[in-house]
Amino acid sequence: TIDLREGEAVTCVFLNEPSPIEAISLSKPAAPTTYSAAGDELTYTYVVTNSGDTTLGPEQFNVDDDKINGGEPFPCGPADTTLAPGETVTCTATYTVVAVDLVAGSVVNVAFATGSAVSEPDSVTVTFDGVLPFGDDELPVTGVGVGLGAAVGVATGASHRIGAVAT
Repeated sequence: TIDLREGEAVTCVFLNEPSPIEAISLSKPAAPTTYSAAGDELTYTYVVTNSGDTTLGPEQFNVDDDKINGGEPFPCGPADTTLAPGETVTCTATYTVVAVDLVAGSVVNVAFATGSAVSEPDSVTVTFDGVLPFGDDELPVTGVGVGLGAAVGVATGASHRIGAVAT
């Protein structure tokens, strides 16, 4: 209660504080950035960042990557991680290149992070820079539609670089 005398005035100021924003972002570079054979390992480093304006946690942050862990989410950092705005938690996972990746010419995978918020998906492409081992038992060519060049390579037993013209 404010008691006012005659002629006195009171000014009231109201502040409308915005609601806190819970947000996370994900980046995931790959190393190496190229591969040349089945069995090569690609390591992804996942960096989950609190991109909001309020502290998140303590909680378990997870990464869901279509090429890792059968596409099932896996934990990133300790179960009781707390992230202030701008802070990060980092984890890694490894993907082993398979023969089909050689024919495809690249490994593309997409991941997103979860916690009290969900990140936008992040994608990374790792490219093939080797020579396809046509005629070698390591590469299952049957049923893989890679065009006439592959058919010629298989028939002749020759090796061809992706994108090269088979003669």
